[in-house]
Amino acid sequence: MNTATLLGIGTSCPPNTMSQADALKMFTDIVCEDERQKRLAQALYRKSGVKNRHTVIPHRAAYTWGAPVAEAIEVGGNQSSTINPSFLIAPETLPDIIAGESAGPTTGERMQIFRKFAGGLAEESAVAALSDARLPPEEITHLIVVTCTGFDSPGVDIHLINRLGLPRTTQRVNVGFMGCHAAINGIRAAMAIAQADPHAKVLMTAVELCSLHYRFQWDLEGIIGNALFADGSASIVVGGRCVSDRKSPSTPPVAQPSITEGWHIAATGSVLIPNSSETMSWTVGDNGFEMLLTNEVGDRIEATLKEWLVDWLLKYDLTMDNIDLWGVHPGGPRILAAVQGSLALGDDDLATSRSVLQRYGNMSSPTVLFILREFLDARGTADQAGESANCLLLAFGPGLVAEIALLKR
Repeated sequence: MNTATLLGIGTSCPPNTMSQADALKMFTDIVCEDERQKRLAQALYRKSGVKNRHTVIPHRAAYTWGAPVAEAIEVGGNQSSTINPSFLIAPETLPDIIAGESAGPTTGERMQIFRKFAGGLAEESAVAALSDARLPPEEITHLIVVTCTGFDSPGVDIHLINRLGLPRTTQRVNVGFMGCHAAINGIRAAMAIAQADPHAKVLMTAVELCSLHYRFQWDLEGIIGNALFADGSASIVVGGRCVSDRKSPSTPPVAQPSITEGWHIAATGSVLIPNSSETMSWTVGDNGFEMLLTNEVGDRIEATLKEWLVDWLLKYDLTMDNIDLWGVHPGGPRILAAVQGSLALGDDDLATSRSVLQRYGNMSSPTVLFILREFLDARGTADQAGESANCLLLAFGPGLVAEIALLKR
């Protein structure tokens, strides 16, 4: 069987930033109808673990997302749709609003914004990954696009083929609506393709615009996402070559090899946690997609994760002590605490996960790849090329499902 070699990785964030202090003020202005709700919001935002995040549109634009004036603007390809221009621009003076009165844009309007911005953000991370892999776009044979925050066809996959100059024969897979663990589902698909075809070059891109699904009305279990979620994209390139065959003897050395040098995808796994379907959900509503995240999620993870993971690792002659890098998706501080408690991990094991949450927020599916990128950056490339290591990526999504990917060097 061929080795699914990690050839390159890249990440991207939109240009607009929002501090957690600004996010809290916006939330209390737009959503909170009384002092009790404001106190609960302050506690929720303070405990979120987030300090900053990136969004595709300025966060202050949300203050005008109930405005009635609309005009036609280009939102993708050669197509135009009617979209309120105030959805995209921060007002110079904040309007007077009645908290909780508006439910915000319709789902259709939010999808128009997804069409306008998702492809460009995905393109940025894909270009970065191809550059890191030192691979021209015309060598890509397969494209996997991961997203749970928008639907569009032709969508991000077609955008990437056209904009990057991928072959028109590129074979496509779309992983949709699976939630925060979906990049690992994309990794699994890329691994299967690379193992089956030694000539395959797979570009896998995860892009999420979580900010489009901001909740404008109070719902304690639903509005947790307002405190956590952000926008971002991450891409990897996977090849169907053995690590030793990555460069031919005649290939001259590059000045700086990819930070993925020597890494390959060894295995993936999945488990449905029993009796947990009601604890987390992601559904299509009339005013955006609706996240339900209950307090029980952490309890279910803490009670069940270790037993399954220990058995899974044994299949590969590993124990938890053999894992050098723990790339745990920071769904929120409670989820990180549950994983840490279940697996008896140290604070250092989850330091990168908490740091990414603090600086970027929860970007849903790309987040574990941001963590992986930071691991690879920190460990260096050529200086540690001969040093073996095991990295475990772990994320959760509706079901409640845990997905893992084992990467080895």
